[in-house]
This record gives sequence, C-alpha cells and structure tokens, in this order.
Amino acid sequence: MTQEELLEHVSGRIAERPAMPKEICIVDTLPLTPMGKIFKPAIRWEQTQHVLLETLAPITENGLAVSVDVCENRRYGMSARISLAISDSDRTDKAAIEREVCKLAGQFNVKFESEWV
Repeated sequence: MTQEELLEHVSGRIAERPAMPKEICIVDTLPLTPMGKIFKPAIRWEQTQHVLLETLAPITENGLAVSVDVCENRRYGMSARISLAISDSDRTDKAAIEREVCKLAGQFNVKFESEWV
C-alpha cells in the first residue's frame, strides 16, 4: 500500500478530525529497546528532526546548509541542535539568519540552540 492509499483507507474509519493523521511515513524498521519493544522517544526525535528541517528549508535557498540533531534532554524531554554552515561567511548577516532560525524553530515546543559550524 502507498501512503495515499493508507490515508484514504483511514479517512473513512476515523470519526474525529483531530485524530486523523496528517501524514503517514512508511519505514523499513522501527527503533527497538533492548527488550524488543518499540522505542517511542526515538520516533518522536526523528519526526521532530523532519519537521524542523522542513520548517527551516526556506533559509537554505541562499547557500546556507542546515542540519538538525534531536536527542533526549533530561530537563526538557528533548532538545534540538541546529547547525548552520555557509560557504561565504564574510558577506552573511549571521545575526539576521539566527533571528530567522529562532522565528521559524521557535513556533514549536522544543528546546533548541543554534550554532555555526
């Protein structure tokens, strides 16, 4: 089955609109604990990384490279490290880019920090 077929299949079976999935991701394997149970935090981290990269995509149009690493944070549950790299750093307004990253990533309830690499 494709993602579209799965979405169509569940659309007639889920009565509550908020419960309807916005997207279905088909994966080869699921992360497991040593006991063989599904490790749900890793799924949340992967999805958070996906959403942050998608949200930050507009700032990559001018040669800016963005990578996101999401991991466990004992205080906040999870946190994200957003790494920024640009080839021509002399002509780049890094402060403006950092403000844009804060604006875009700040709309989510995830503790994050950005760094230049």
